[in-house]
Amino acid sequence: MKKYLAIIFLLTFCFIGFEYLYFYTGHLYIPHGDAVEVVSTVSGETLYVDKGDGLEEFVVKGVNMGTDKPGYFSTELAIEKEEYLKWFKQIQAMGANAIRVYEVGPDDFYDAFYEYNENNPEPLYLMHGVWVDDYLANSSHSALEEEFFEPFLKDCRRMIDVVHGRHKANNERSLFAETYNKDISKWVCGYIFG
Repeated sequence: MKKYLAIIFLLTFCFIGFEYLYFYTGHLYIPHGDAVEVVSTVSGETLYVDKGDGLEEFVVKGVNMGTDKPGYFSTELAIEKEEYLKWFKQIQAMGANAIRVYEVGPDDFYDAFYEYNENNPEPLYLMHGVWVDDYLANSSHSALEEEFFEPFLKDCRRMIDVVHGRHKANNERSLFAETYNKDISKWVCGYIFG
């Protein structure tokens, strides 16, 4: 019986350790081969996106999207997955091909974005923003000072982990636990800092 309990304890400890390193800290490296896949690139003022047949010129016709819903506080995360799916259809129907988000949003957004694009021959693309502390950005701090740079770098790492579907955390800007397990990176055509 003691041996059985020790094995269960060890397996539980290993699972929790893996979860922590992989989803919460982003420090667990999982090799995916030597090649780096490029989804988009820029040459001069032209954006190119790989839609499956190699890189081709991409003209962004986009919509800004936030996490707020009228009648609710922004921390309530009131937008549900079904609403995002409906909005994505409407956004594409009006001729847009891209969405811009300002920062990491709720996991329902990423789940809906993945579901909408997964079997869509004309997917929407995403330009993902990274949060920058307004006070520090507009103060006399240099971008290379630790007070500014370290939180910004942490937010960049978090955003990359979210885009690749490997992040779990209590969102630093909300009271809700979020689980990001959908890899939407093949539809991210750019990152916006600030």
